[in-house]
Amino acid sequence: MAASKTAKAWNMGMTGEPKPPPTVQTTARCTTAGCGARPGGVRRIPGWVVIEVVGSSEPTRLFCSWDCASYGSALAELRVGGAQ
Repeated sequence: MAASKTAKAWNMGMTGEPKPPPTVQTTARCTTAGCGARPGGVRRIPGWVVIEVVGSSEPTRLFCSWDCASYGSALAELRVGGAQ
C-alpha cells in the first residue's frame, strides 16, 4: 500500500524502515567494592561521591567516581515521587 500524500509530507518524503539508532557507549559495570552502597555511620571515603535526591524513593548512596555517580543520580531522579 502506497503512502498517502499527507503521510509523505509528514515523513518529509522518507519511505521504508527507519535506521536503528546508534549504540550508546556506557561504562562497564563497576567492580569497586562498596560502590553504590548506602553510607554507613560517619565514615567518609575521600574522593567518593555521595548522591542524594530529595523526594526520591532511592536511598542516599556512595559512588567511587563521577561516572558511577551519574548512573546513581539518573536512577534516583527517575524514582522521584515513588512509592509512598
